[in-house]
Amino acid sequence: YTKELLYSKANKDKTSRAKLKVNYSTKLNYKDKNFISSDSTILNLKEVKNQTSFITFFTVENDTLENYFIEIGITDIYTSKRSKTILEVDKKTTDNKQFYNVIYKKNFKQKFNNKLTKADTLFIKNRENKPLFVKYYTNDSELPLPPHSTLVNKIKDTIPDIVVELPVKNKKIIFSASEGKGIYKIMTDTTLNKGITEVYFYDDFPSVTSSEQLIETIRYLLHTNEYENLLNSSNKKLATDKFWLATNKDTEKVKQLIKVWYNRVTYANLYFTTHKEGWRTDRGMIYIMFGPPKIINLTHNAERWTYRTGMNNETVNFIFVKETNILSNNNYVLKRKPEYQNYWYKAIDSWRNGIIYNIQ
Repeated sequence: YTKELLYSKANKDKTSRAKLKVNYSTKLNYKDKNFISSDSTILNLKEVKNQTSFITFFTVENDTLENYFIEIGITDIYTSKRSKTILEVDKKTTDNKQFYNVIYKKNFKQKFNNKLTKADTLFIKNRENKPLFVKYYTNDSELPLPPHSTLVNKIKDTIPDIVVELPVKNKKIIFSASEGKGIYKIMTDTTLNKGITEVYFYDDFPSVTSSEQLIETIRYLLHTNEYENLLNSSNKKLATDKFWLATNKDTEKVKQLIKVWYNRVTYANLYFTTHKEGWRTDRGMIYIMFGPPKIINLTHNAERWTYRTGMNNETVNFIFVKETNILSNNNYVLKRKPEYQNYWYKAIDSWRNGIIYNIQ
């Protein structure tokens, strides 16, 4: 995202630009040290007002295999911040995510995320130009259990509310969130449960804007009776403000506390959304309560988040394992452990006492 980049005018035309290095390597197995092909490129990105992202592409050499892994690294040259993503390229399996091309009707731009608004109308293409089917599900509002819990999270019922066919018209398939808020599973074959998922939570998503959302997203900090009292308040915004103001006598610190909390909620929605809003997922819960991890190690089916803590610089690790879910390919479940309990309650006490919590 553009606001995560550092811009500089130290260039020939004295314009504000970010400088990124993008590199990739392809492998038969994500664990392989040897790669099939690799390349890198430098991007000089001019800062554009109100632009939230940059879209670019590169051609992968020797792209003849039906199945392989591609590791993509992005480095902000001015800050040395780096990120890495591992993608599986699957040309053999039909009806997977890479089988589809999704474009906004209003501007013909490529759609990379799975988030919808009420106003969105999409053109959807598939390789075989087949009619598509949509399974519609109501939203899953379940919250994850605390990281130390010995219970098991409930699994979303995968029986759709309705199934609708989308015919091909003039070689185009038009789709919109006609059923309103919910989860839309789009596929060529209703018996396979493959395809792509589009989600519509609310128009301002991933931001938190309504009074109900302000209350819902602090659920991790509240006792059940506190939460119900806030939801039943005649003036929900005022009740939420009173909750935050009671955490600290210093109003400036409270303002910073609120800013960090809801920024974390927004980023959780951006990065961790599945068939649920990102803040309702295991990764979203840990990110909001404990802050961004010091290190993230990725594999094709797991993430390990490492935090530093204490005077001895000890580490705390959270392991998230990718779980098969017909409604999302981004569903990671935390391996819960009793030893997380101490950190969990420290975090709650910290937030409720007006102190932004970071494990490290």
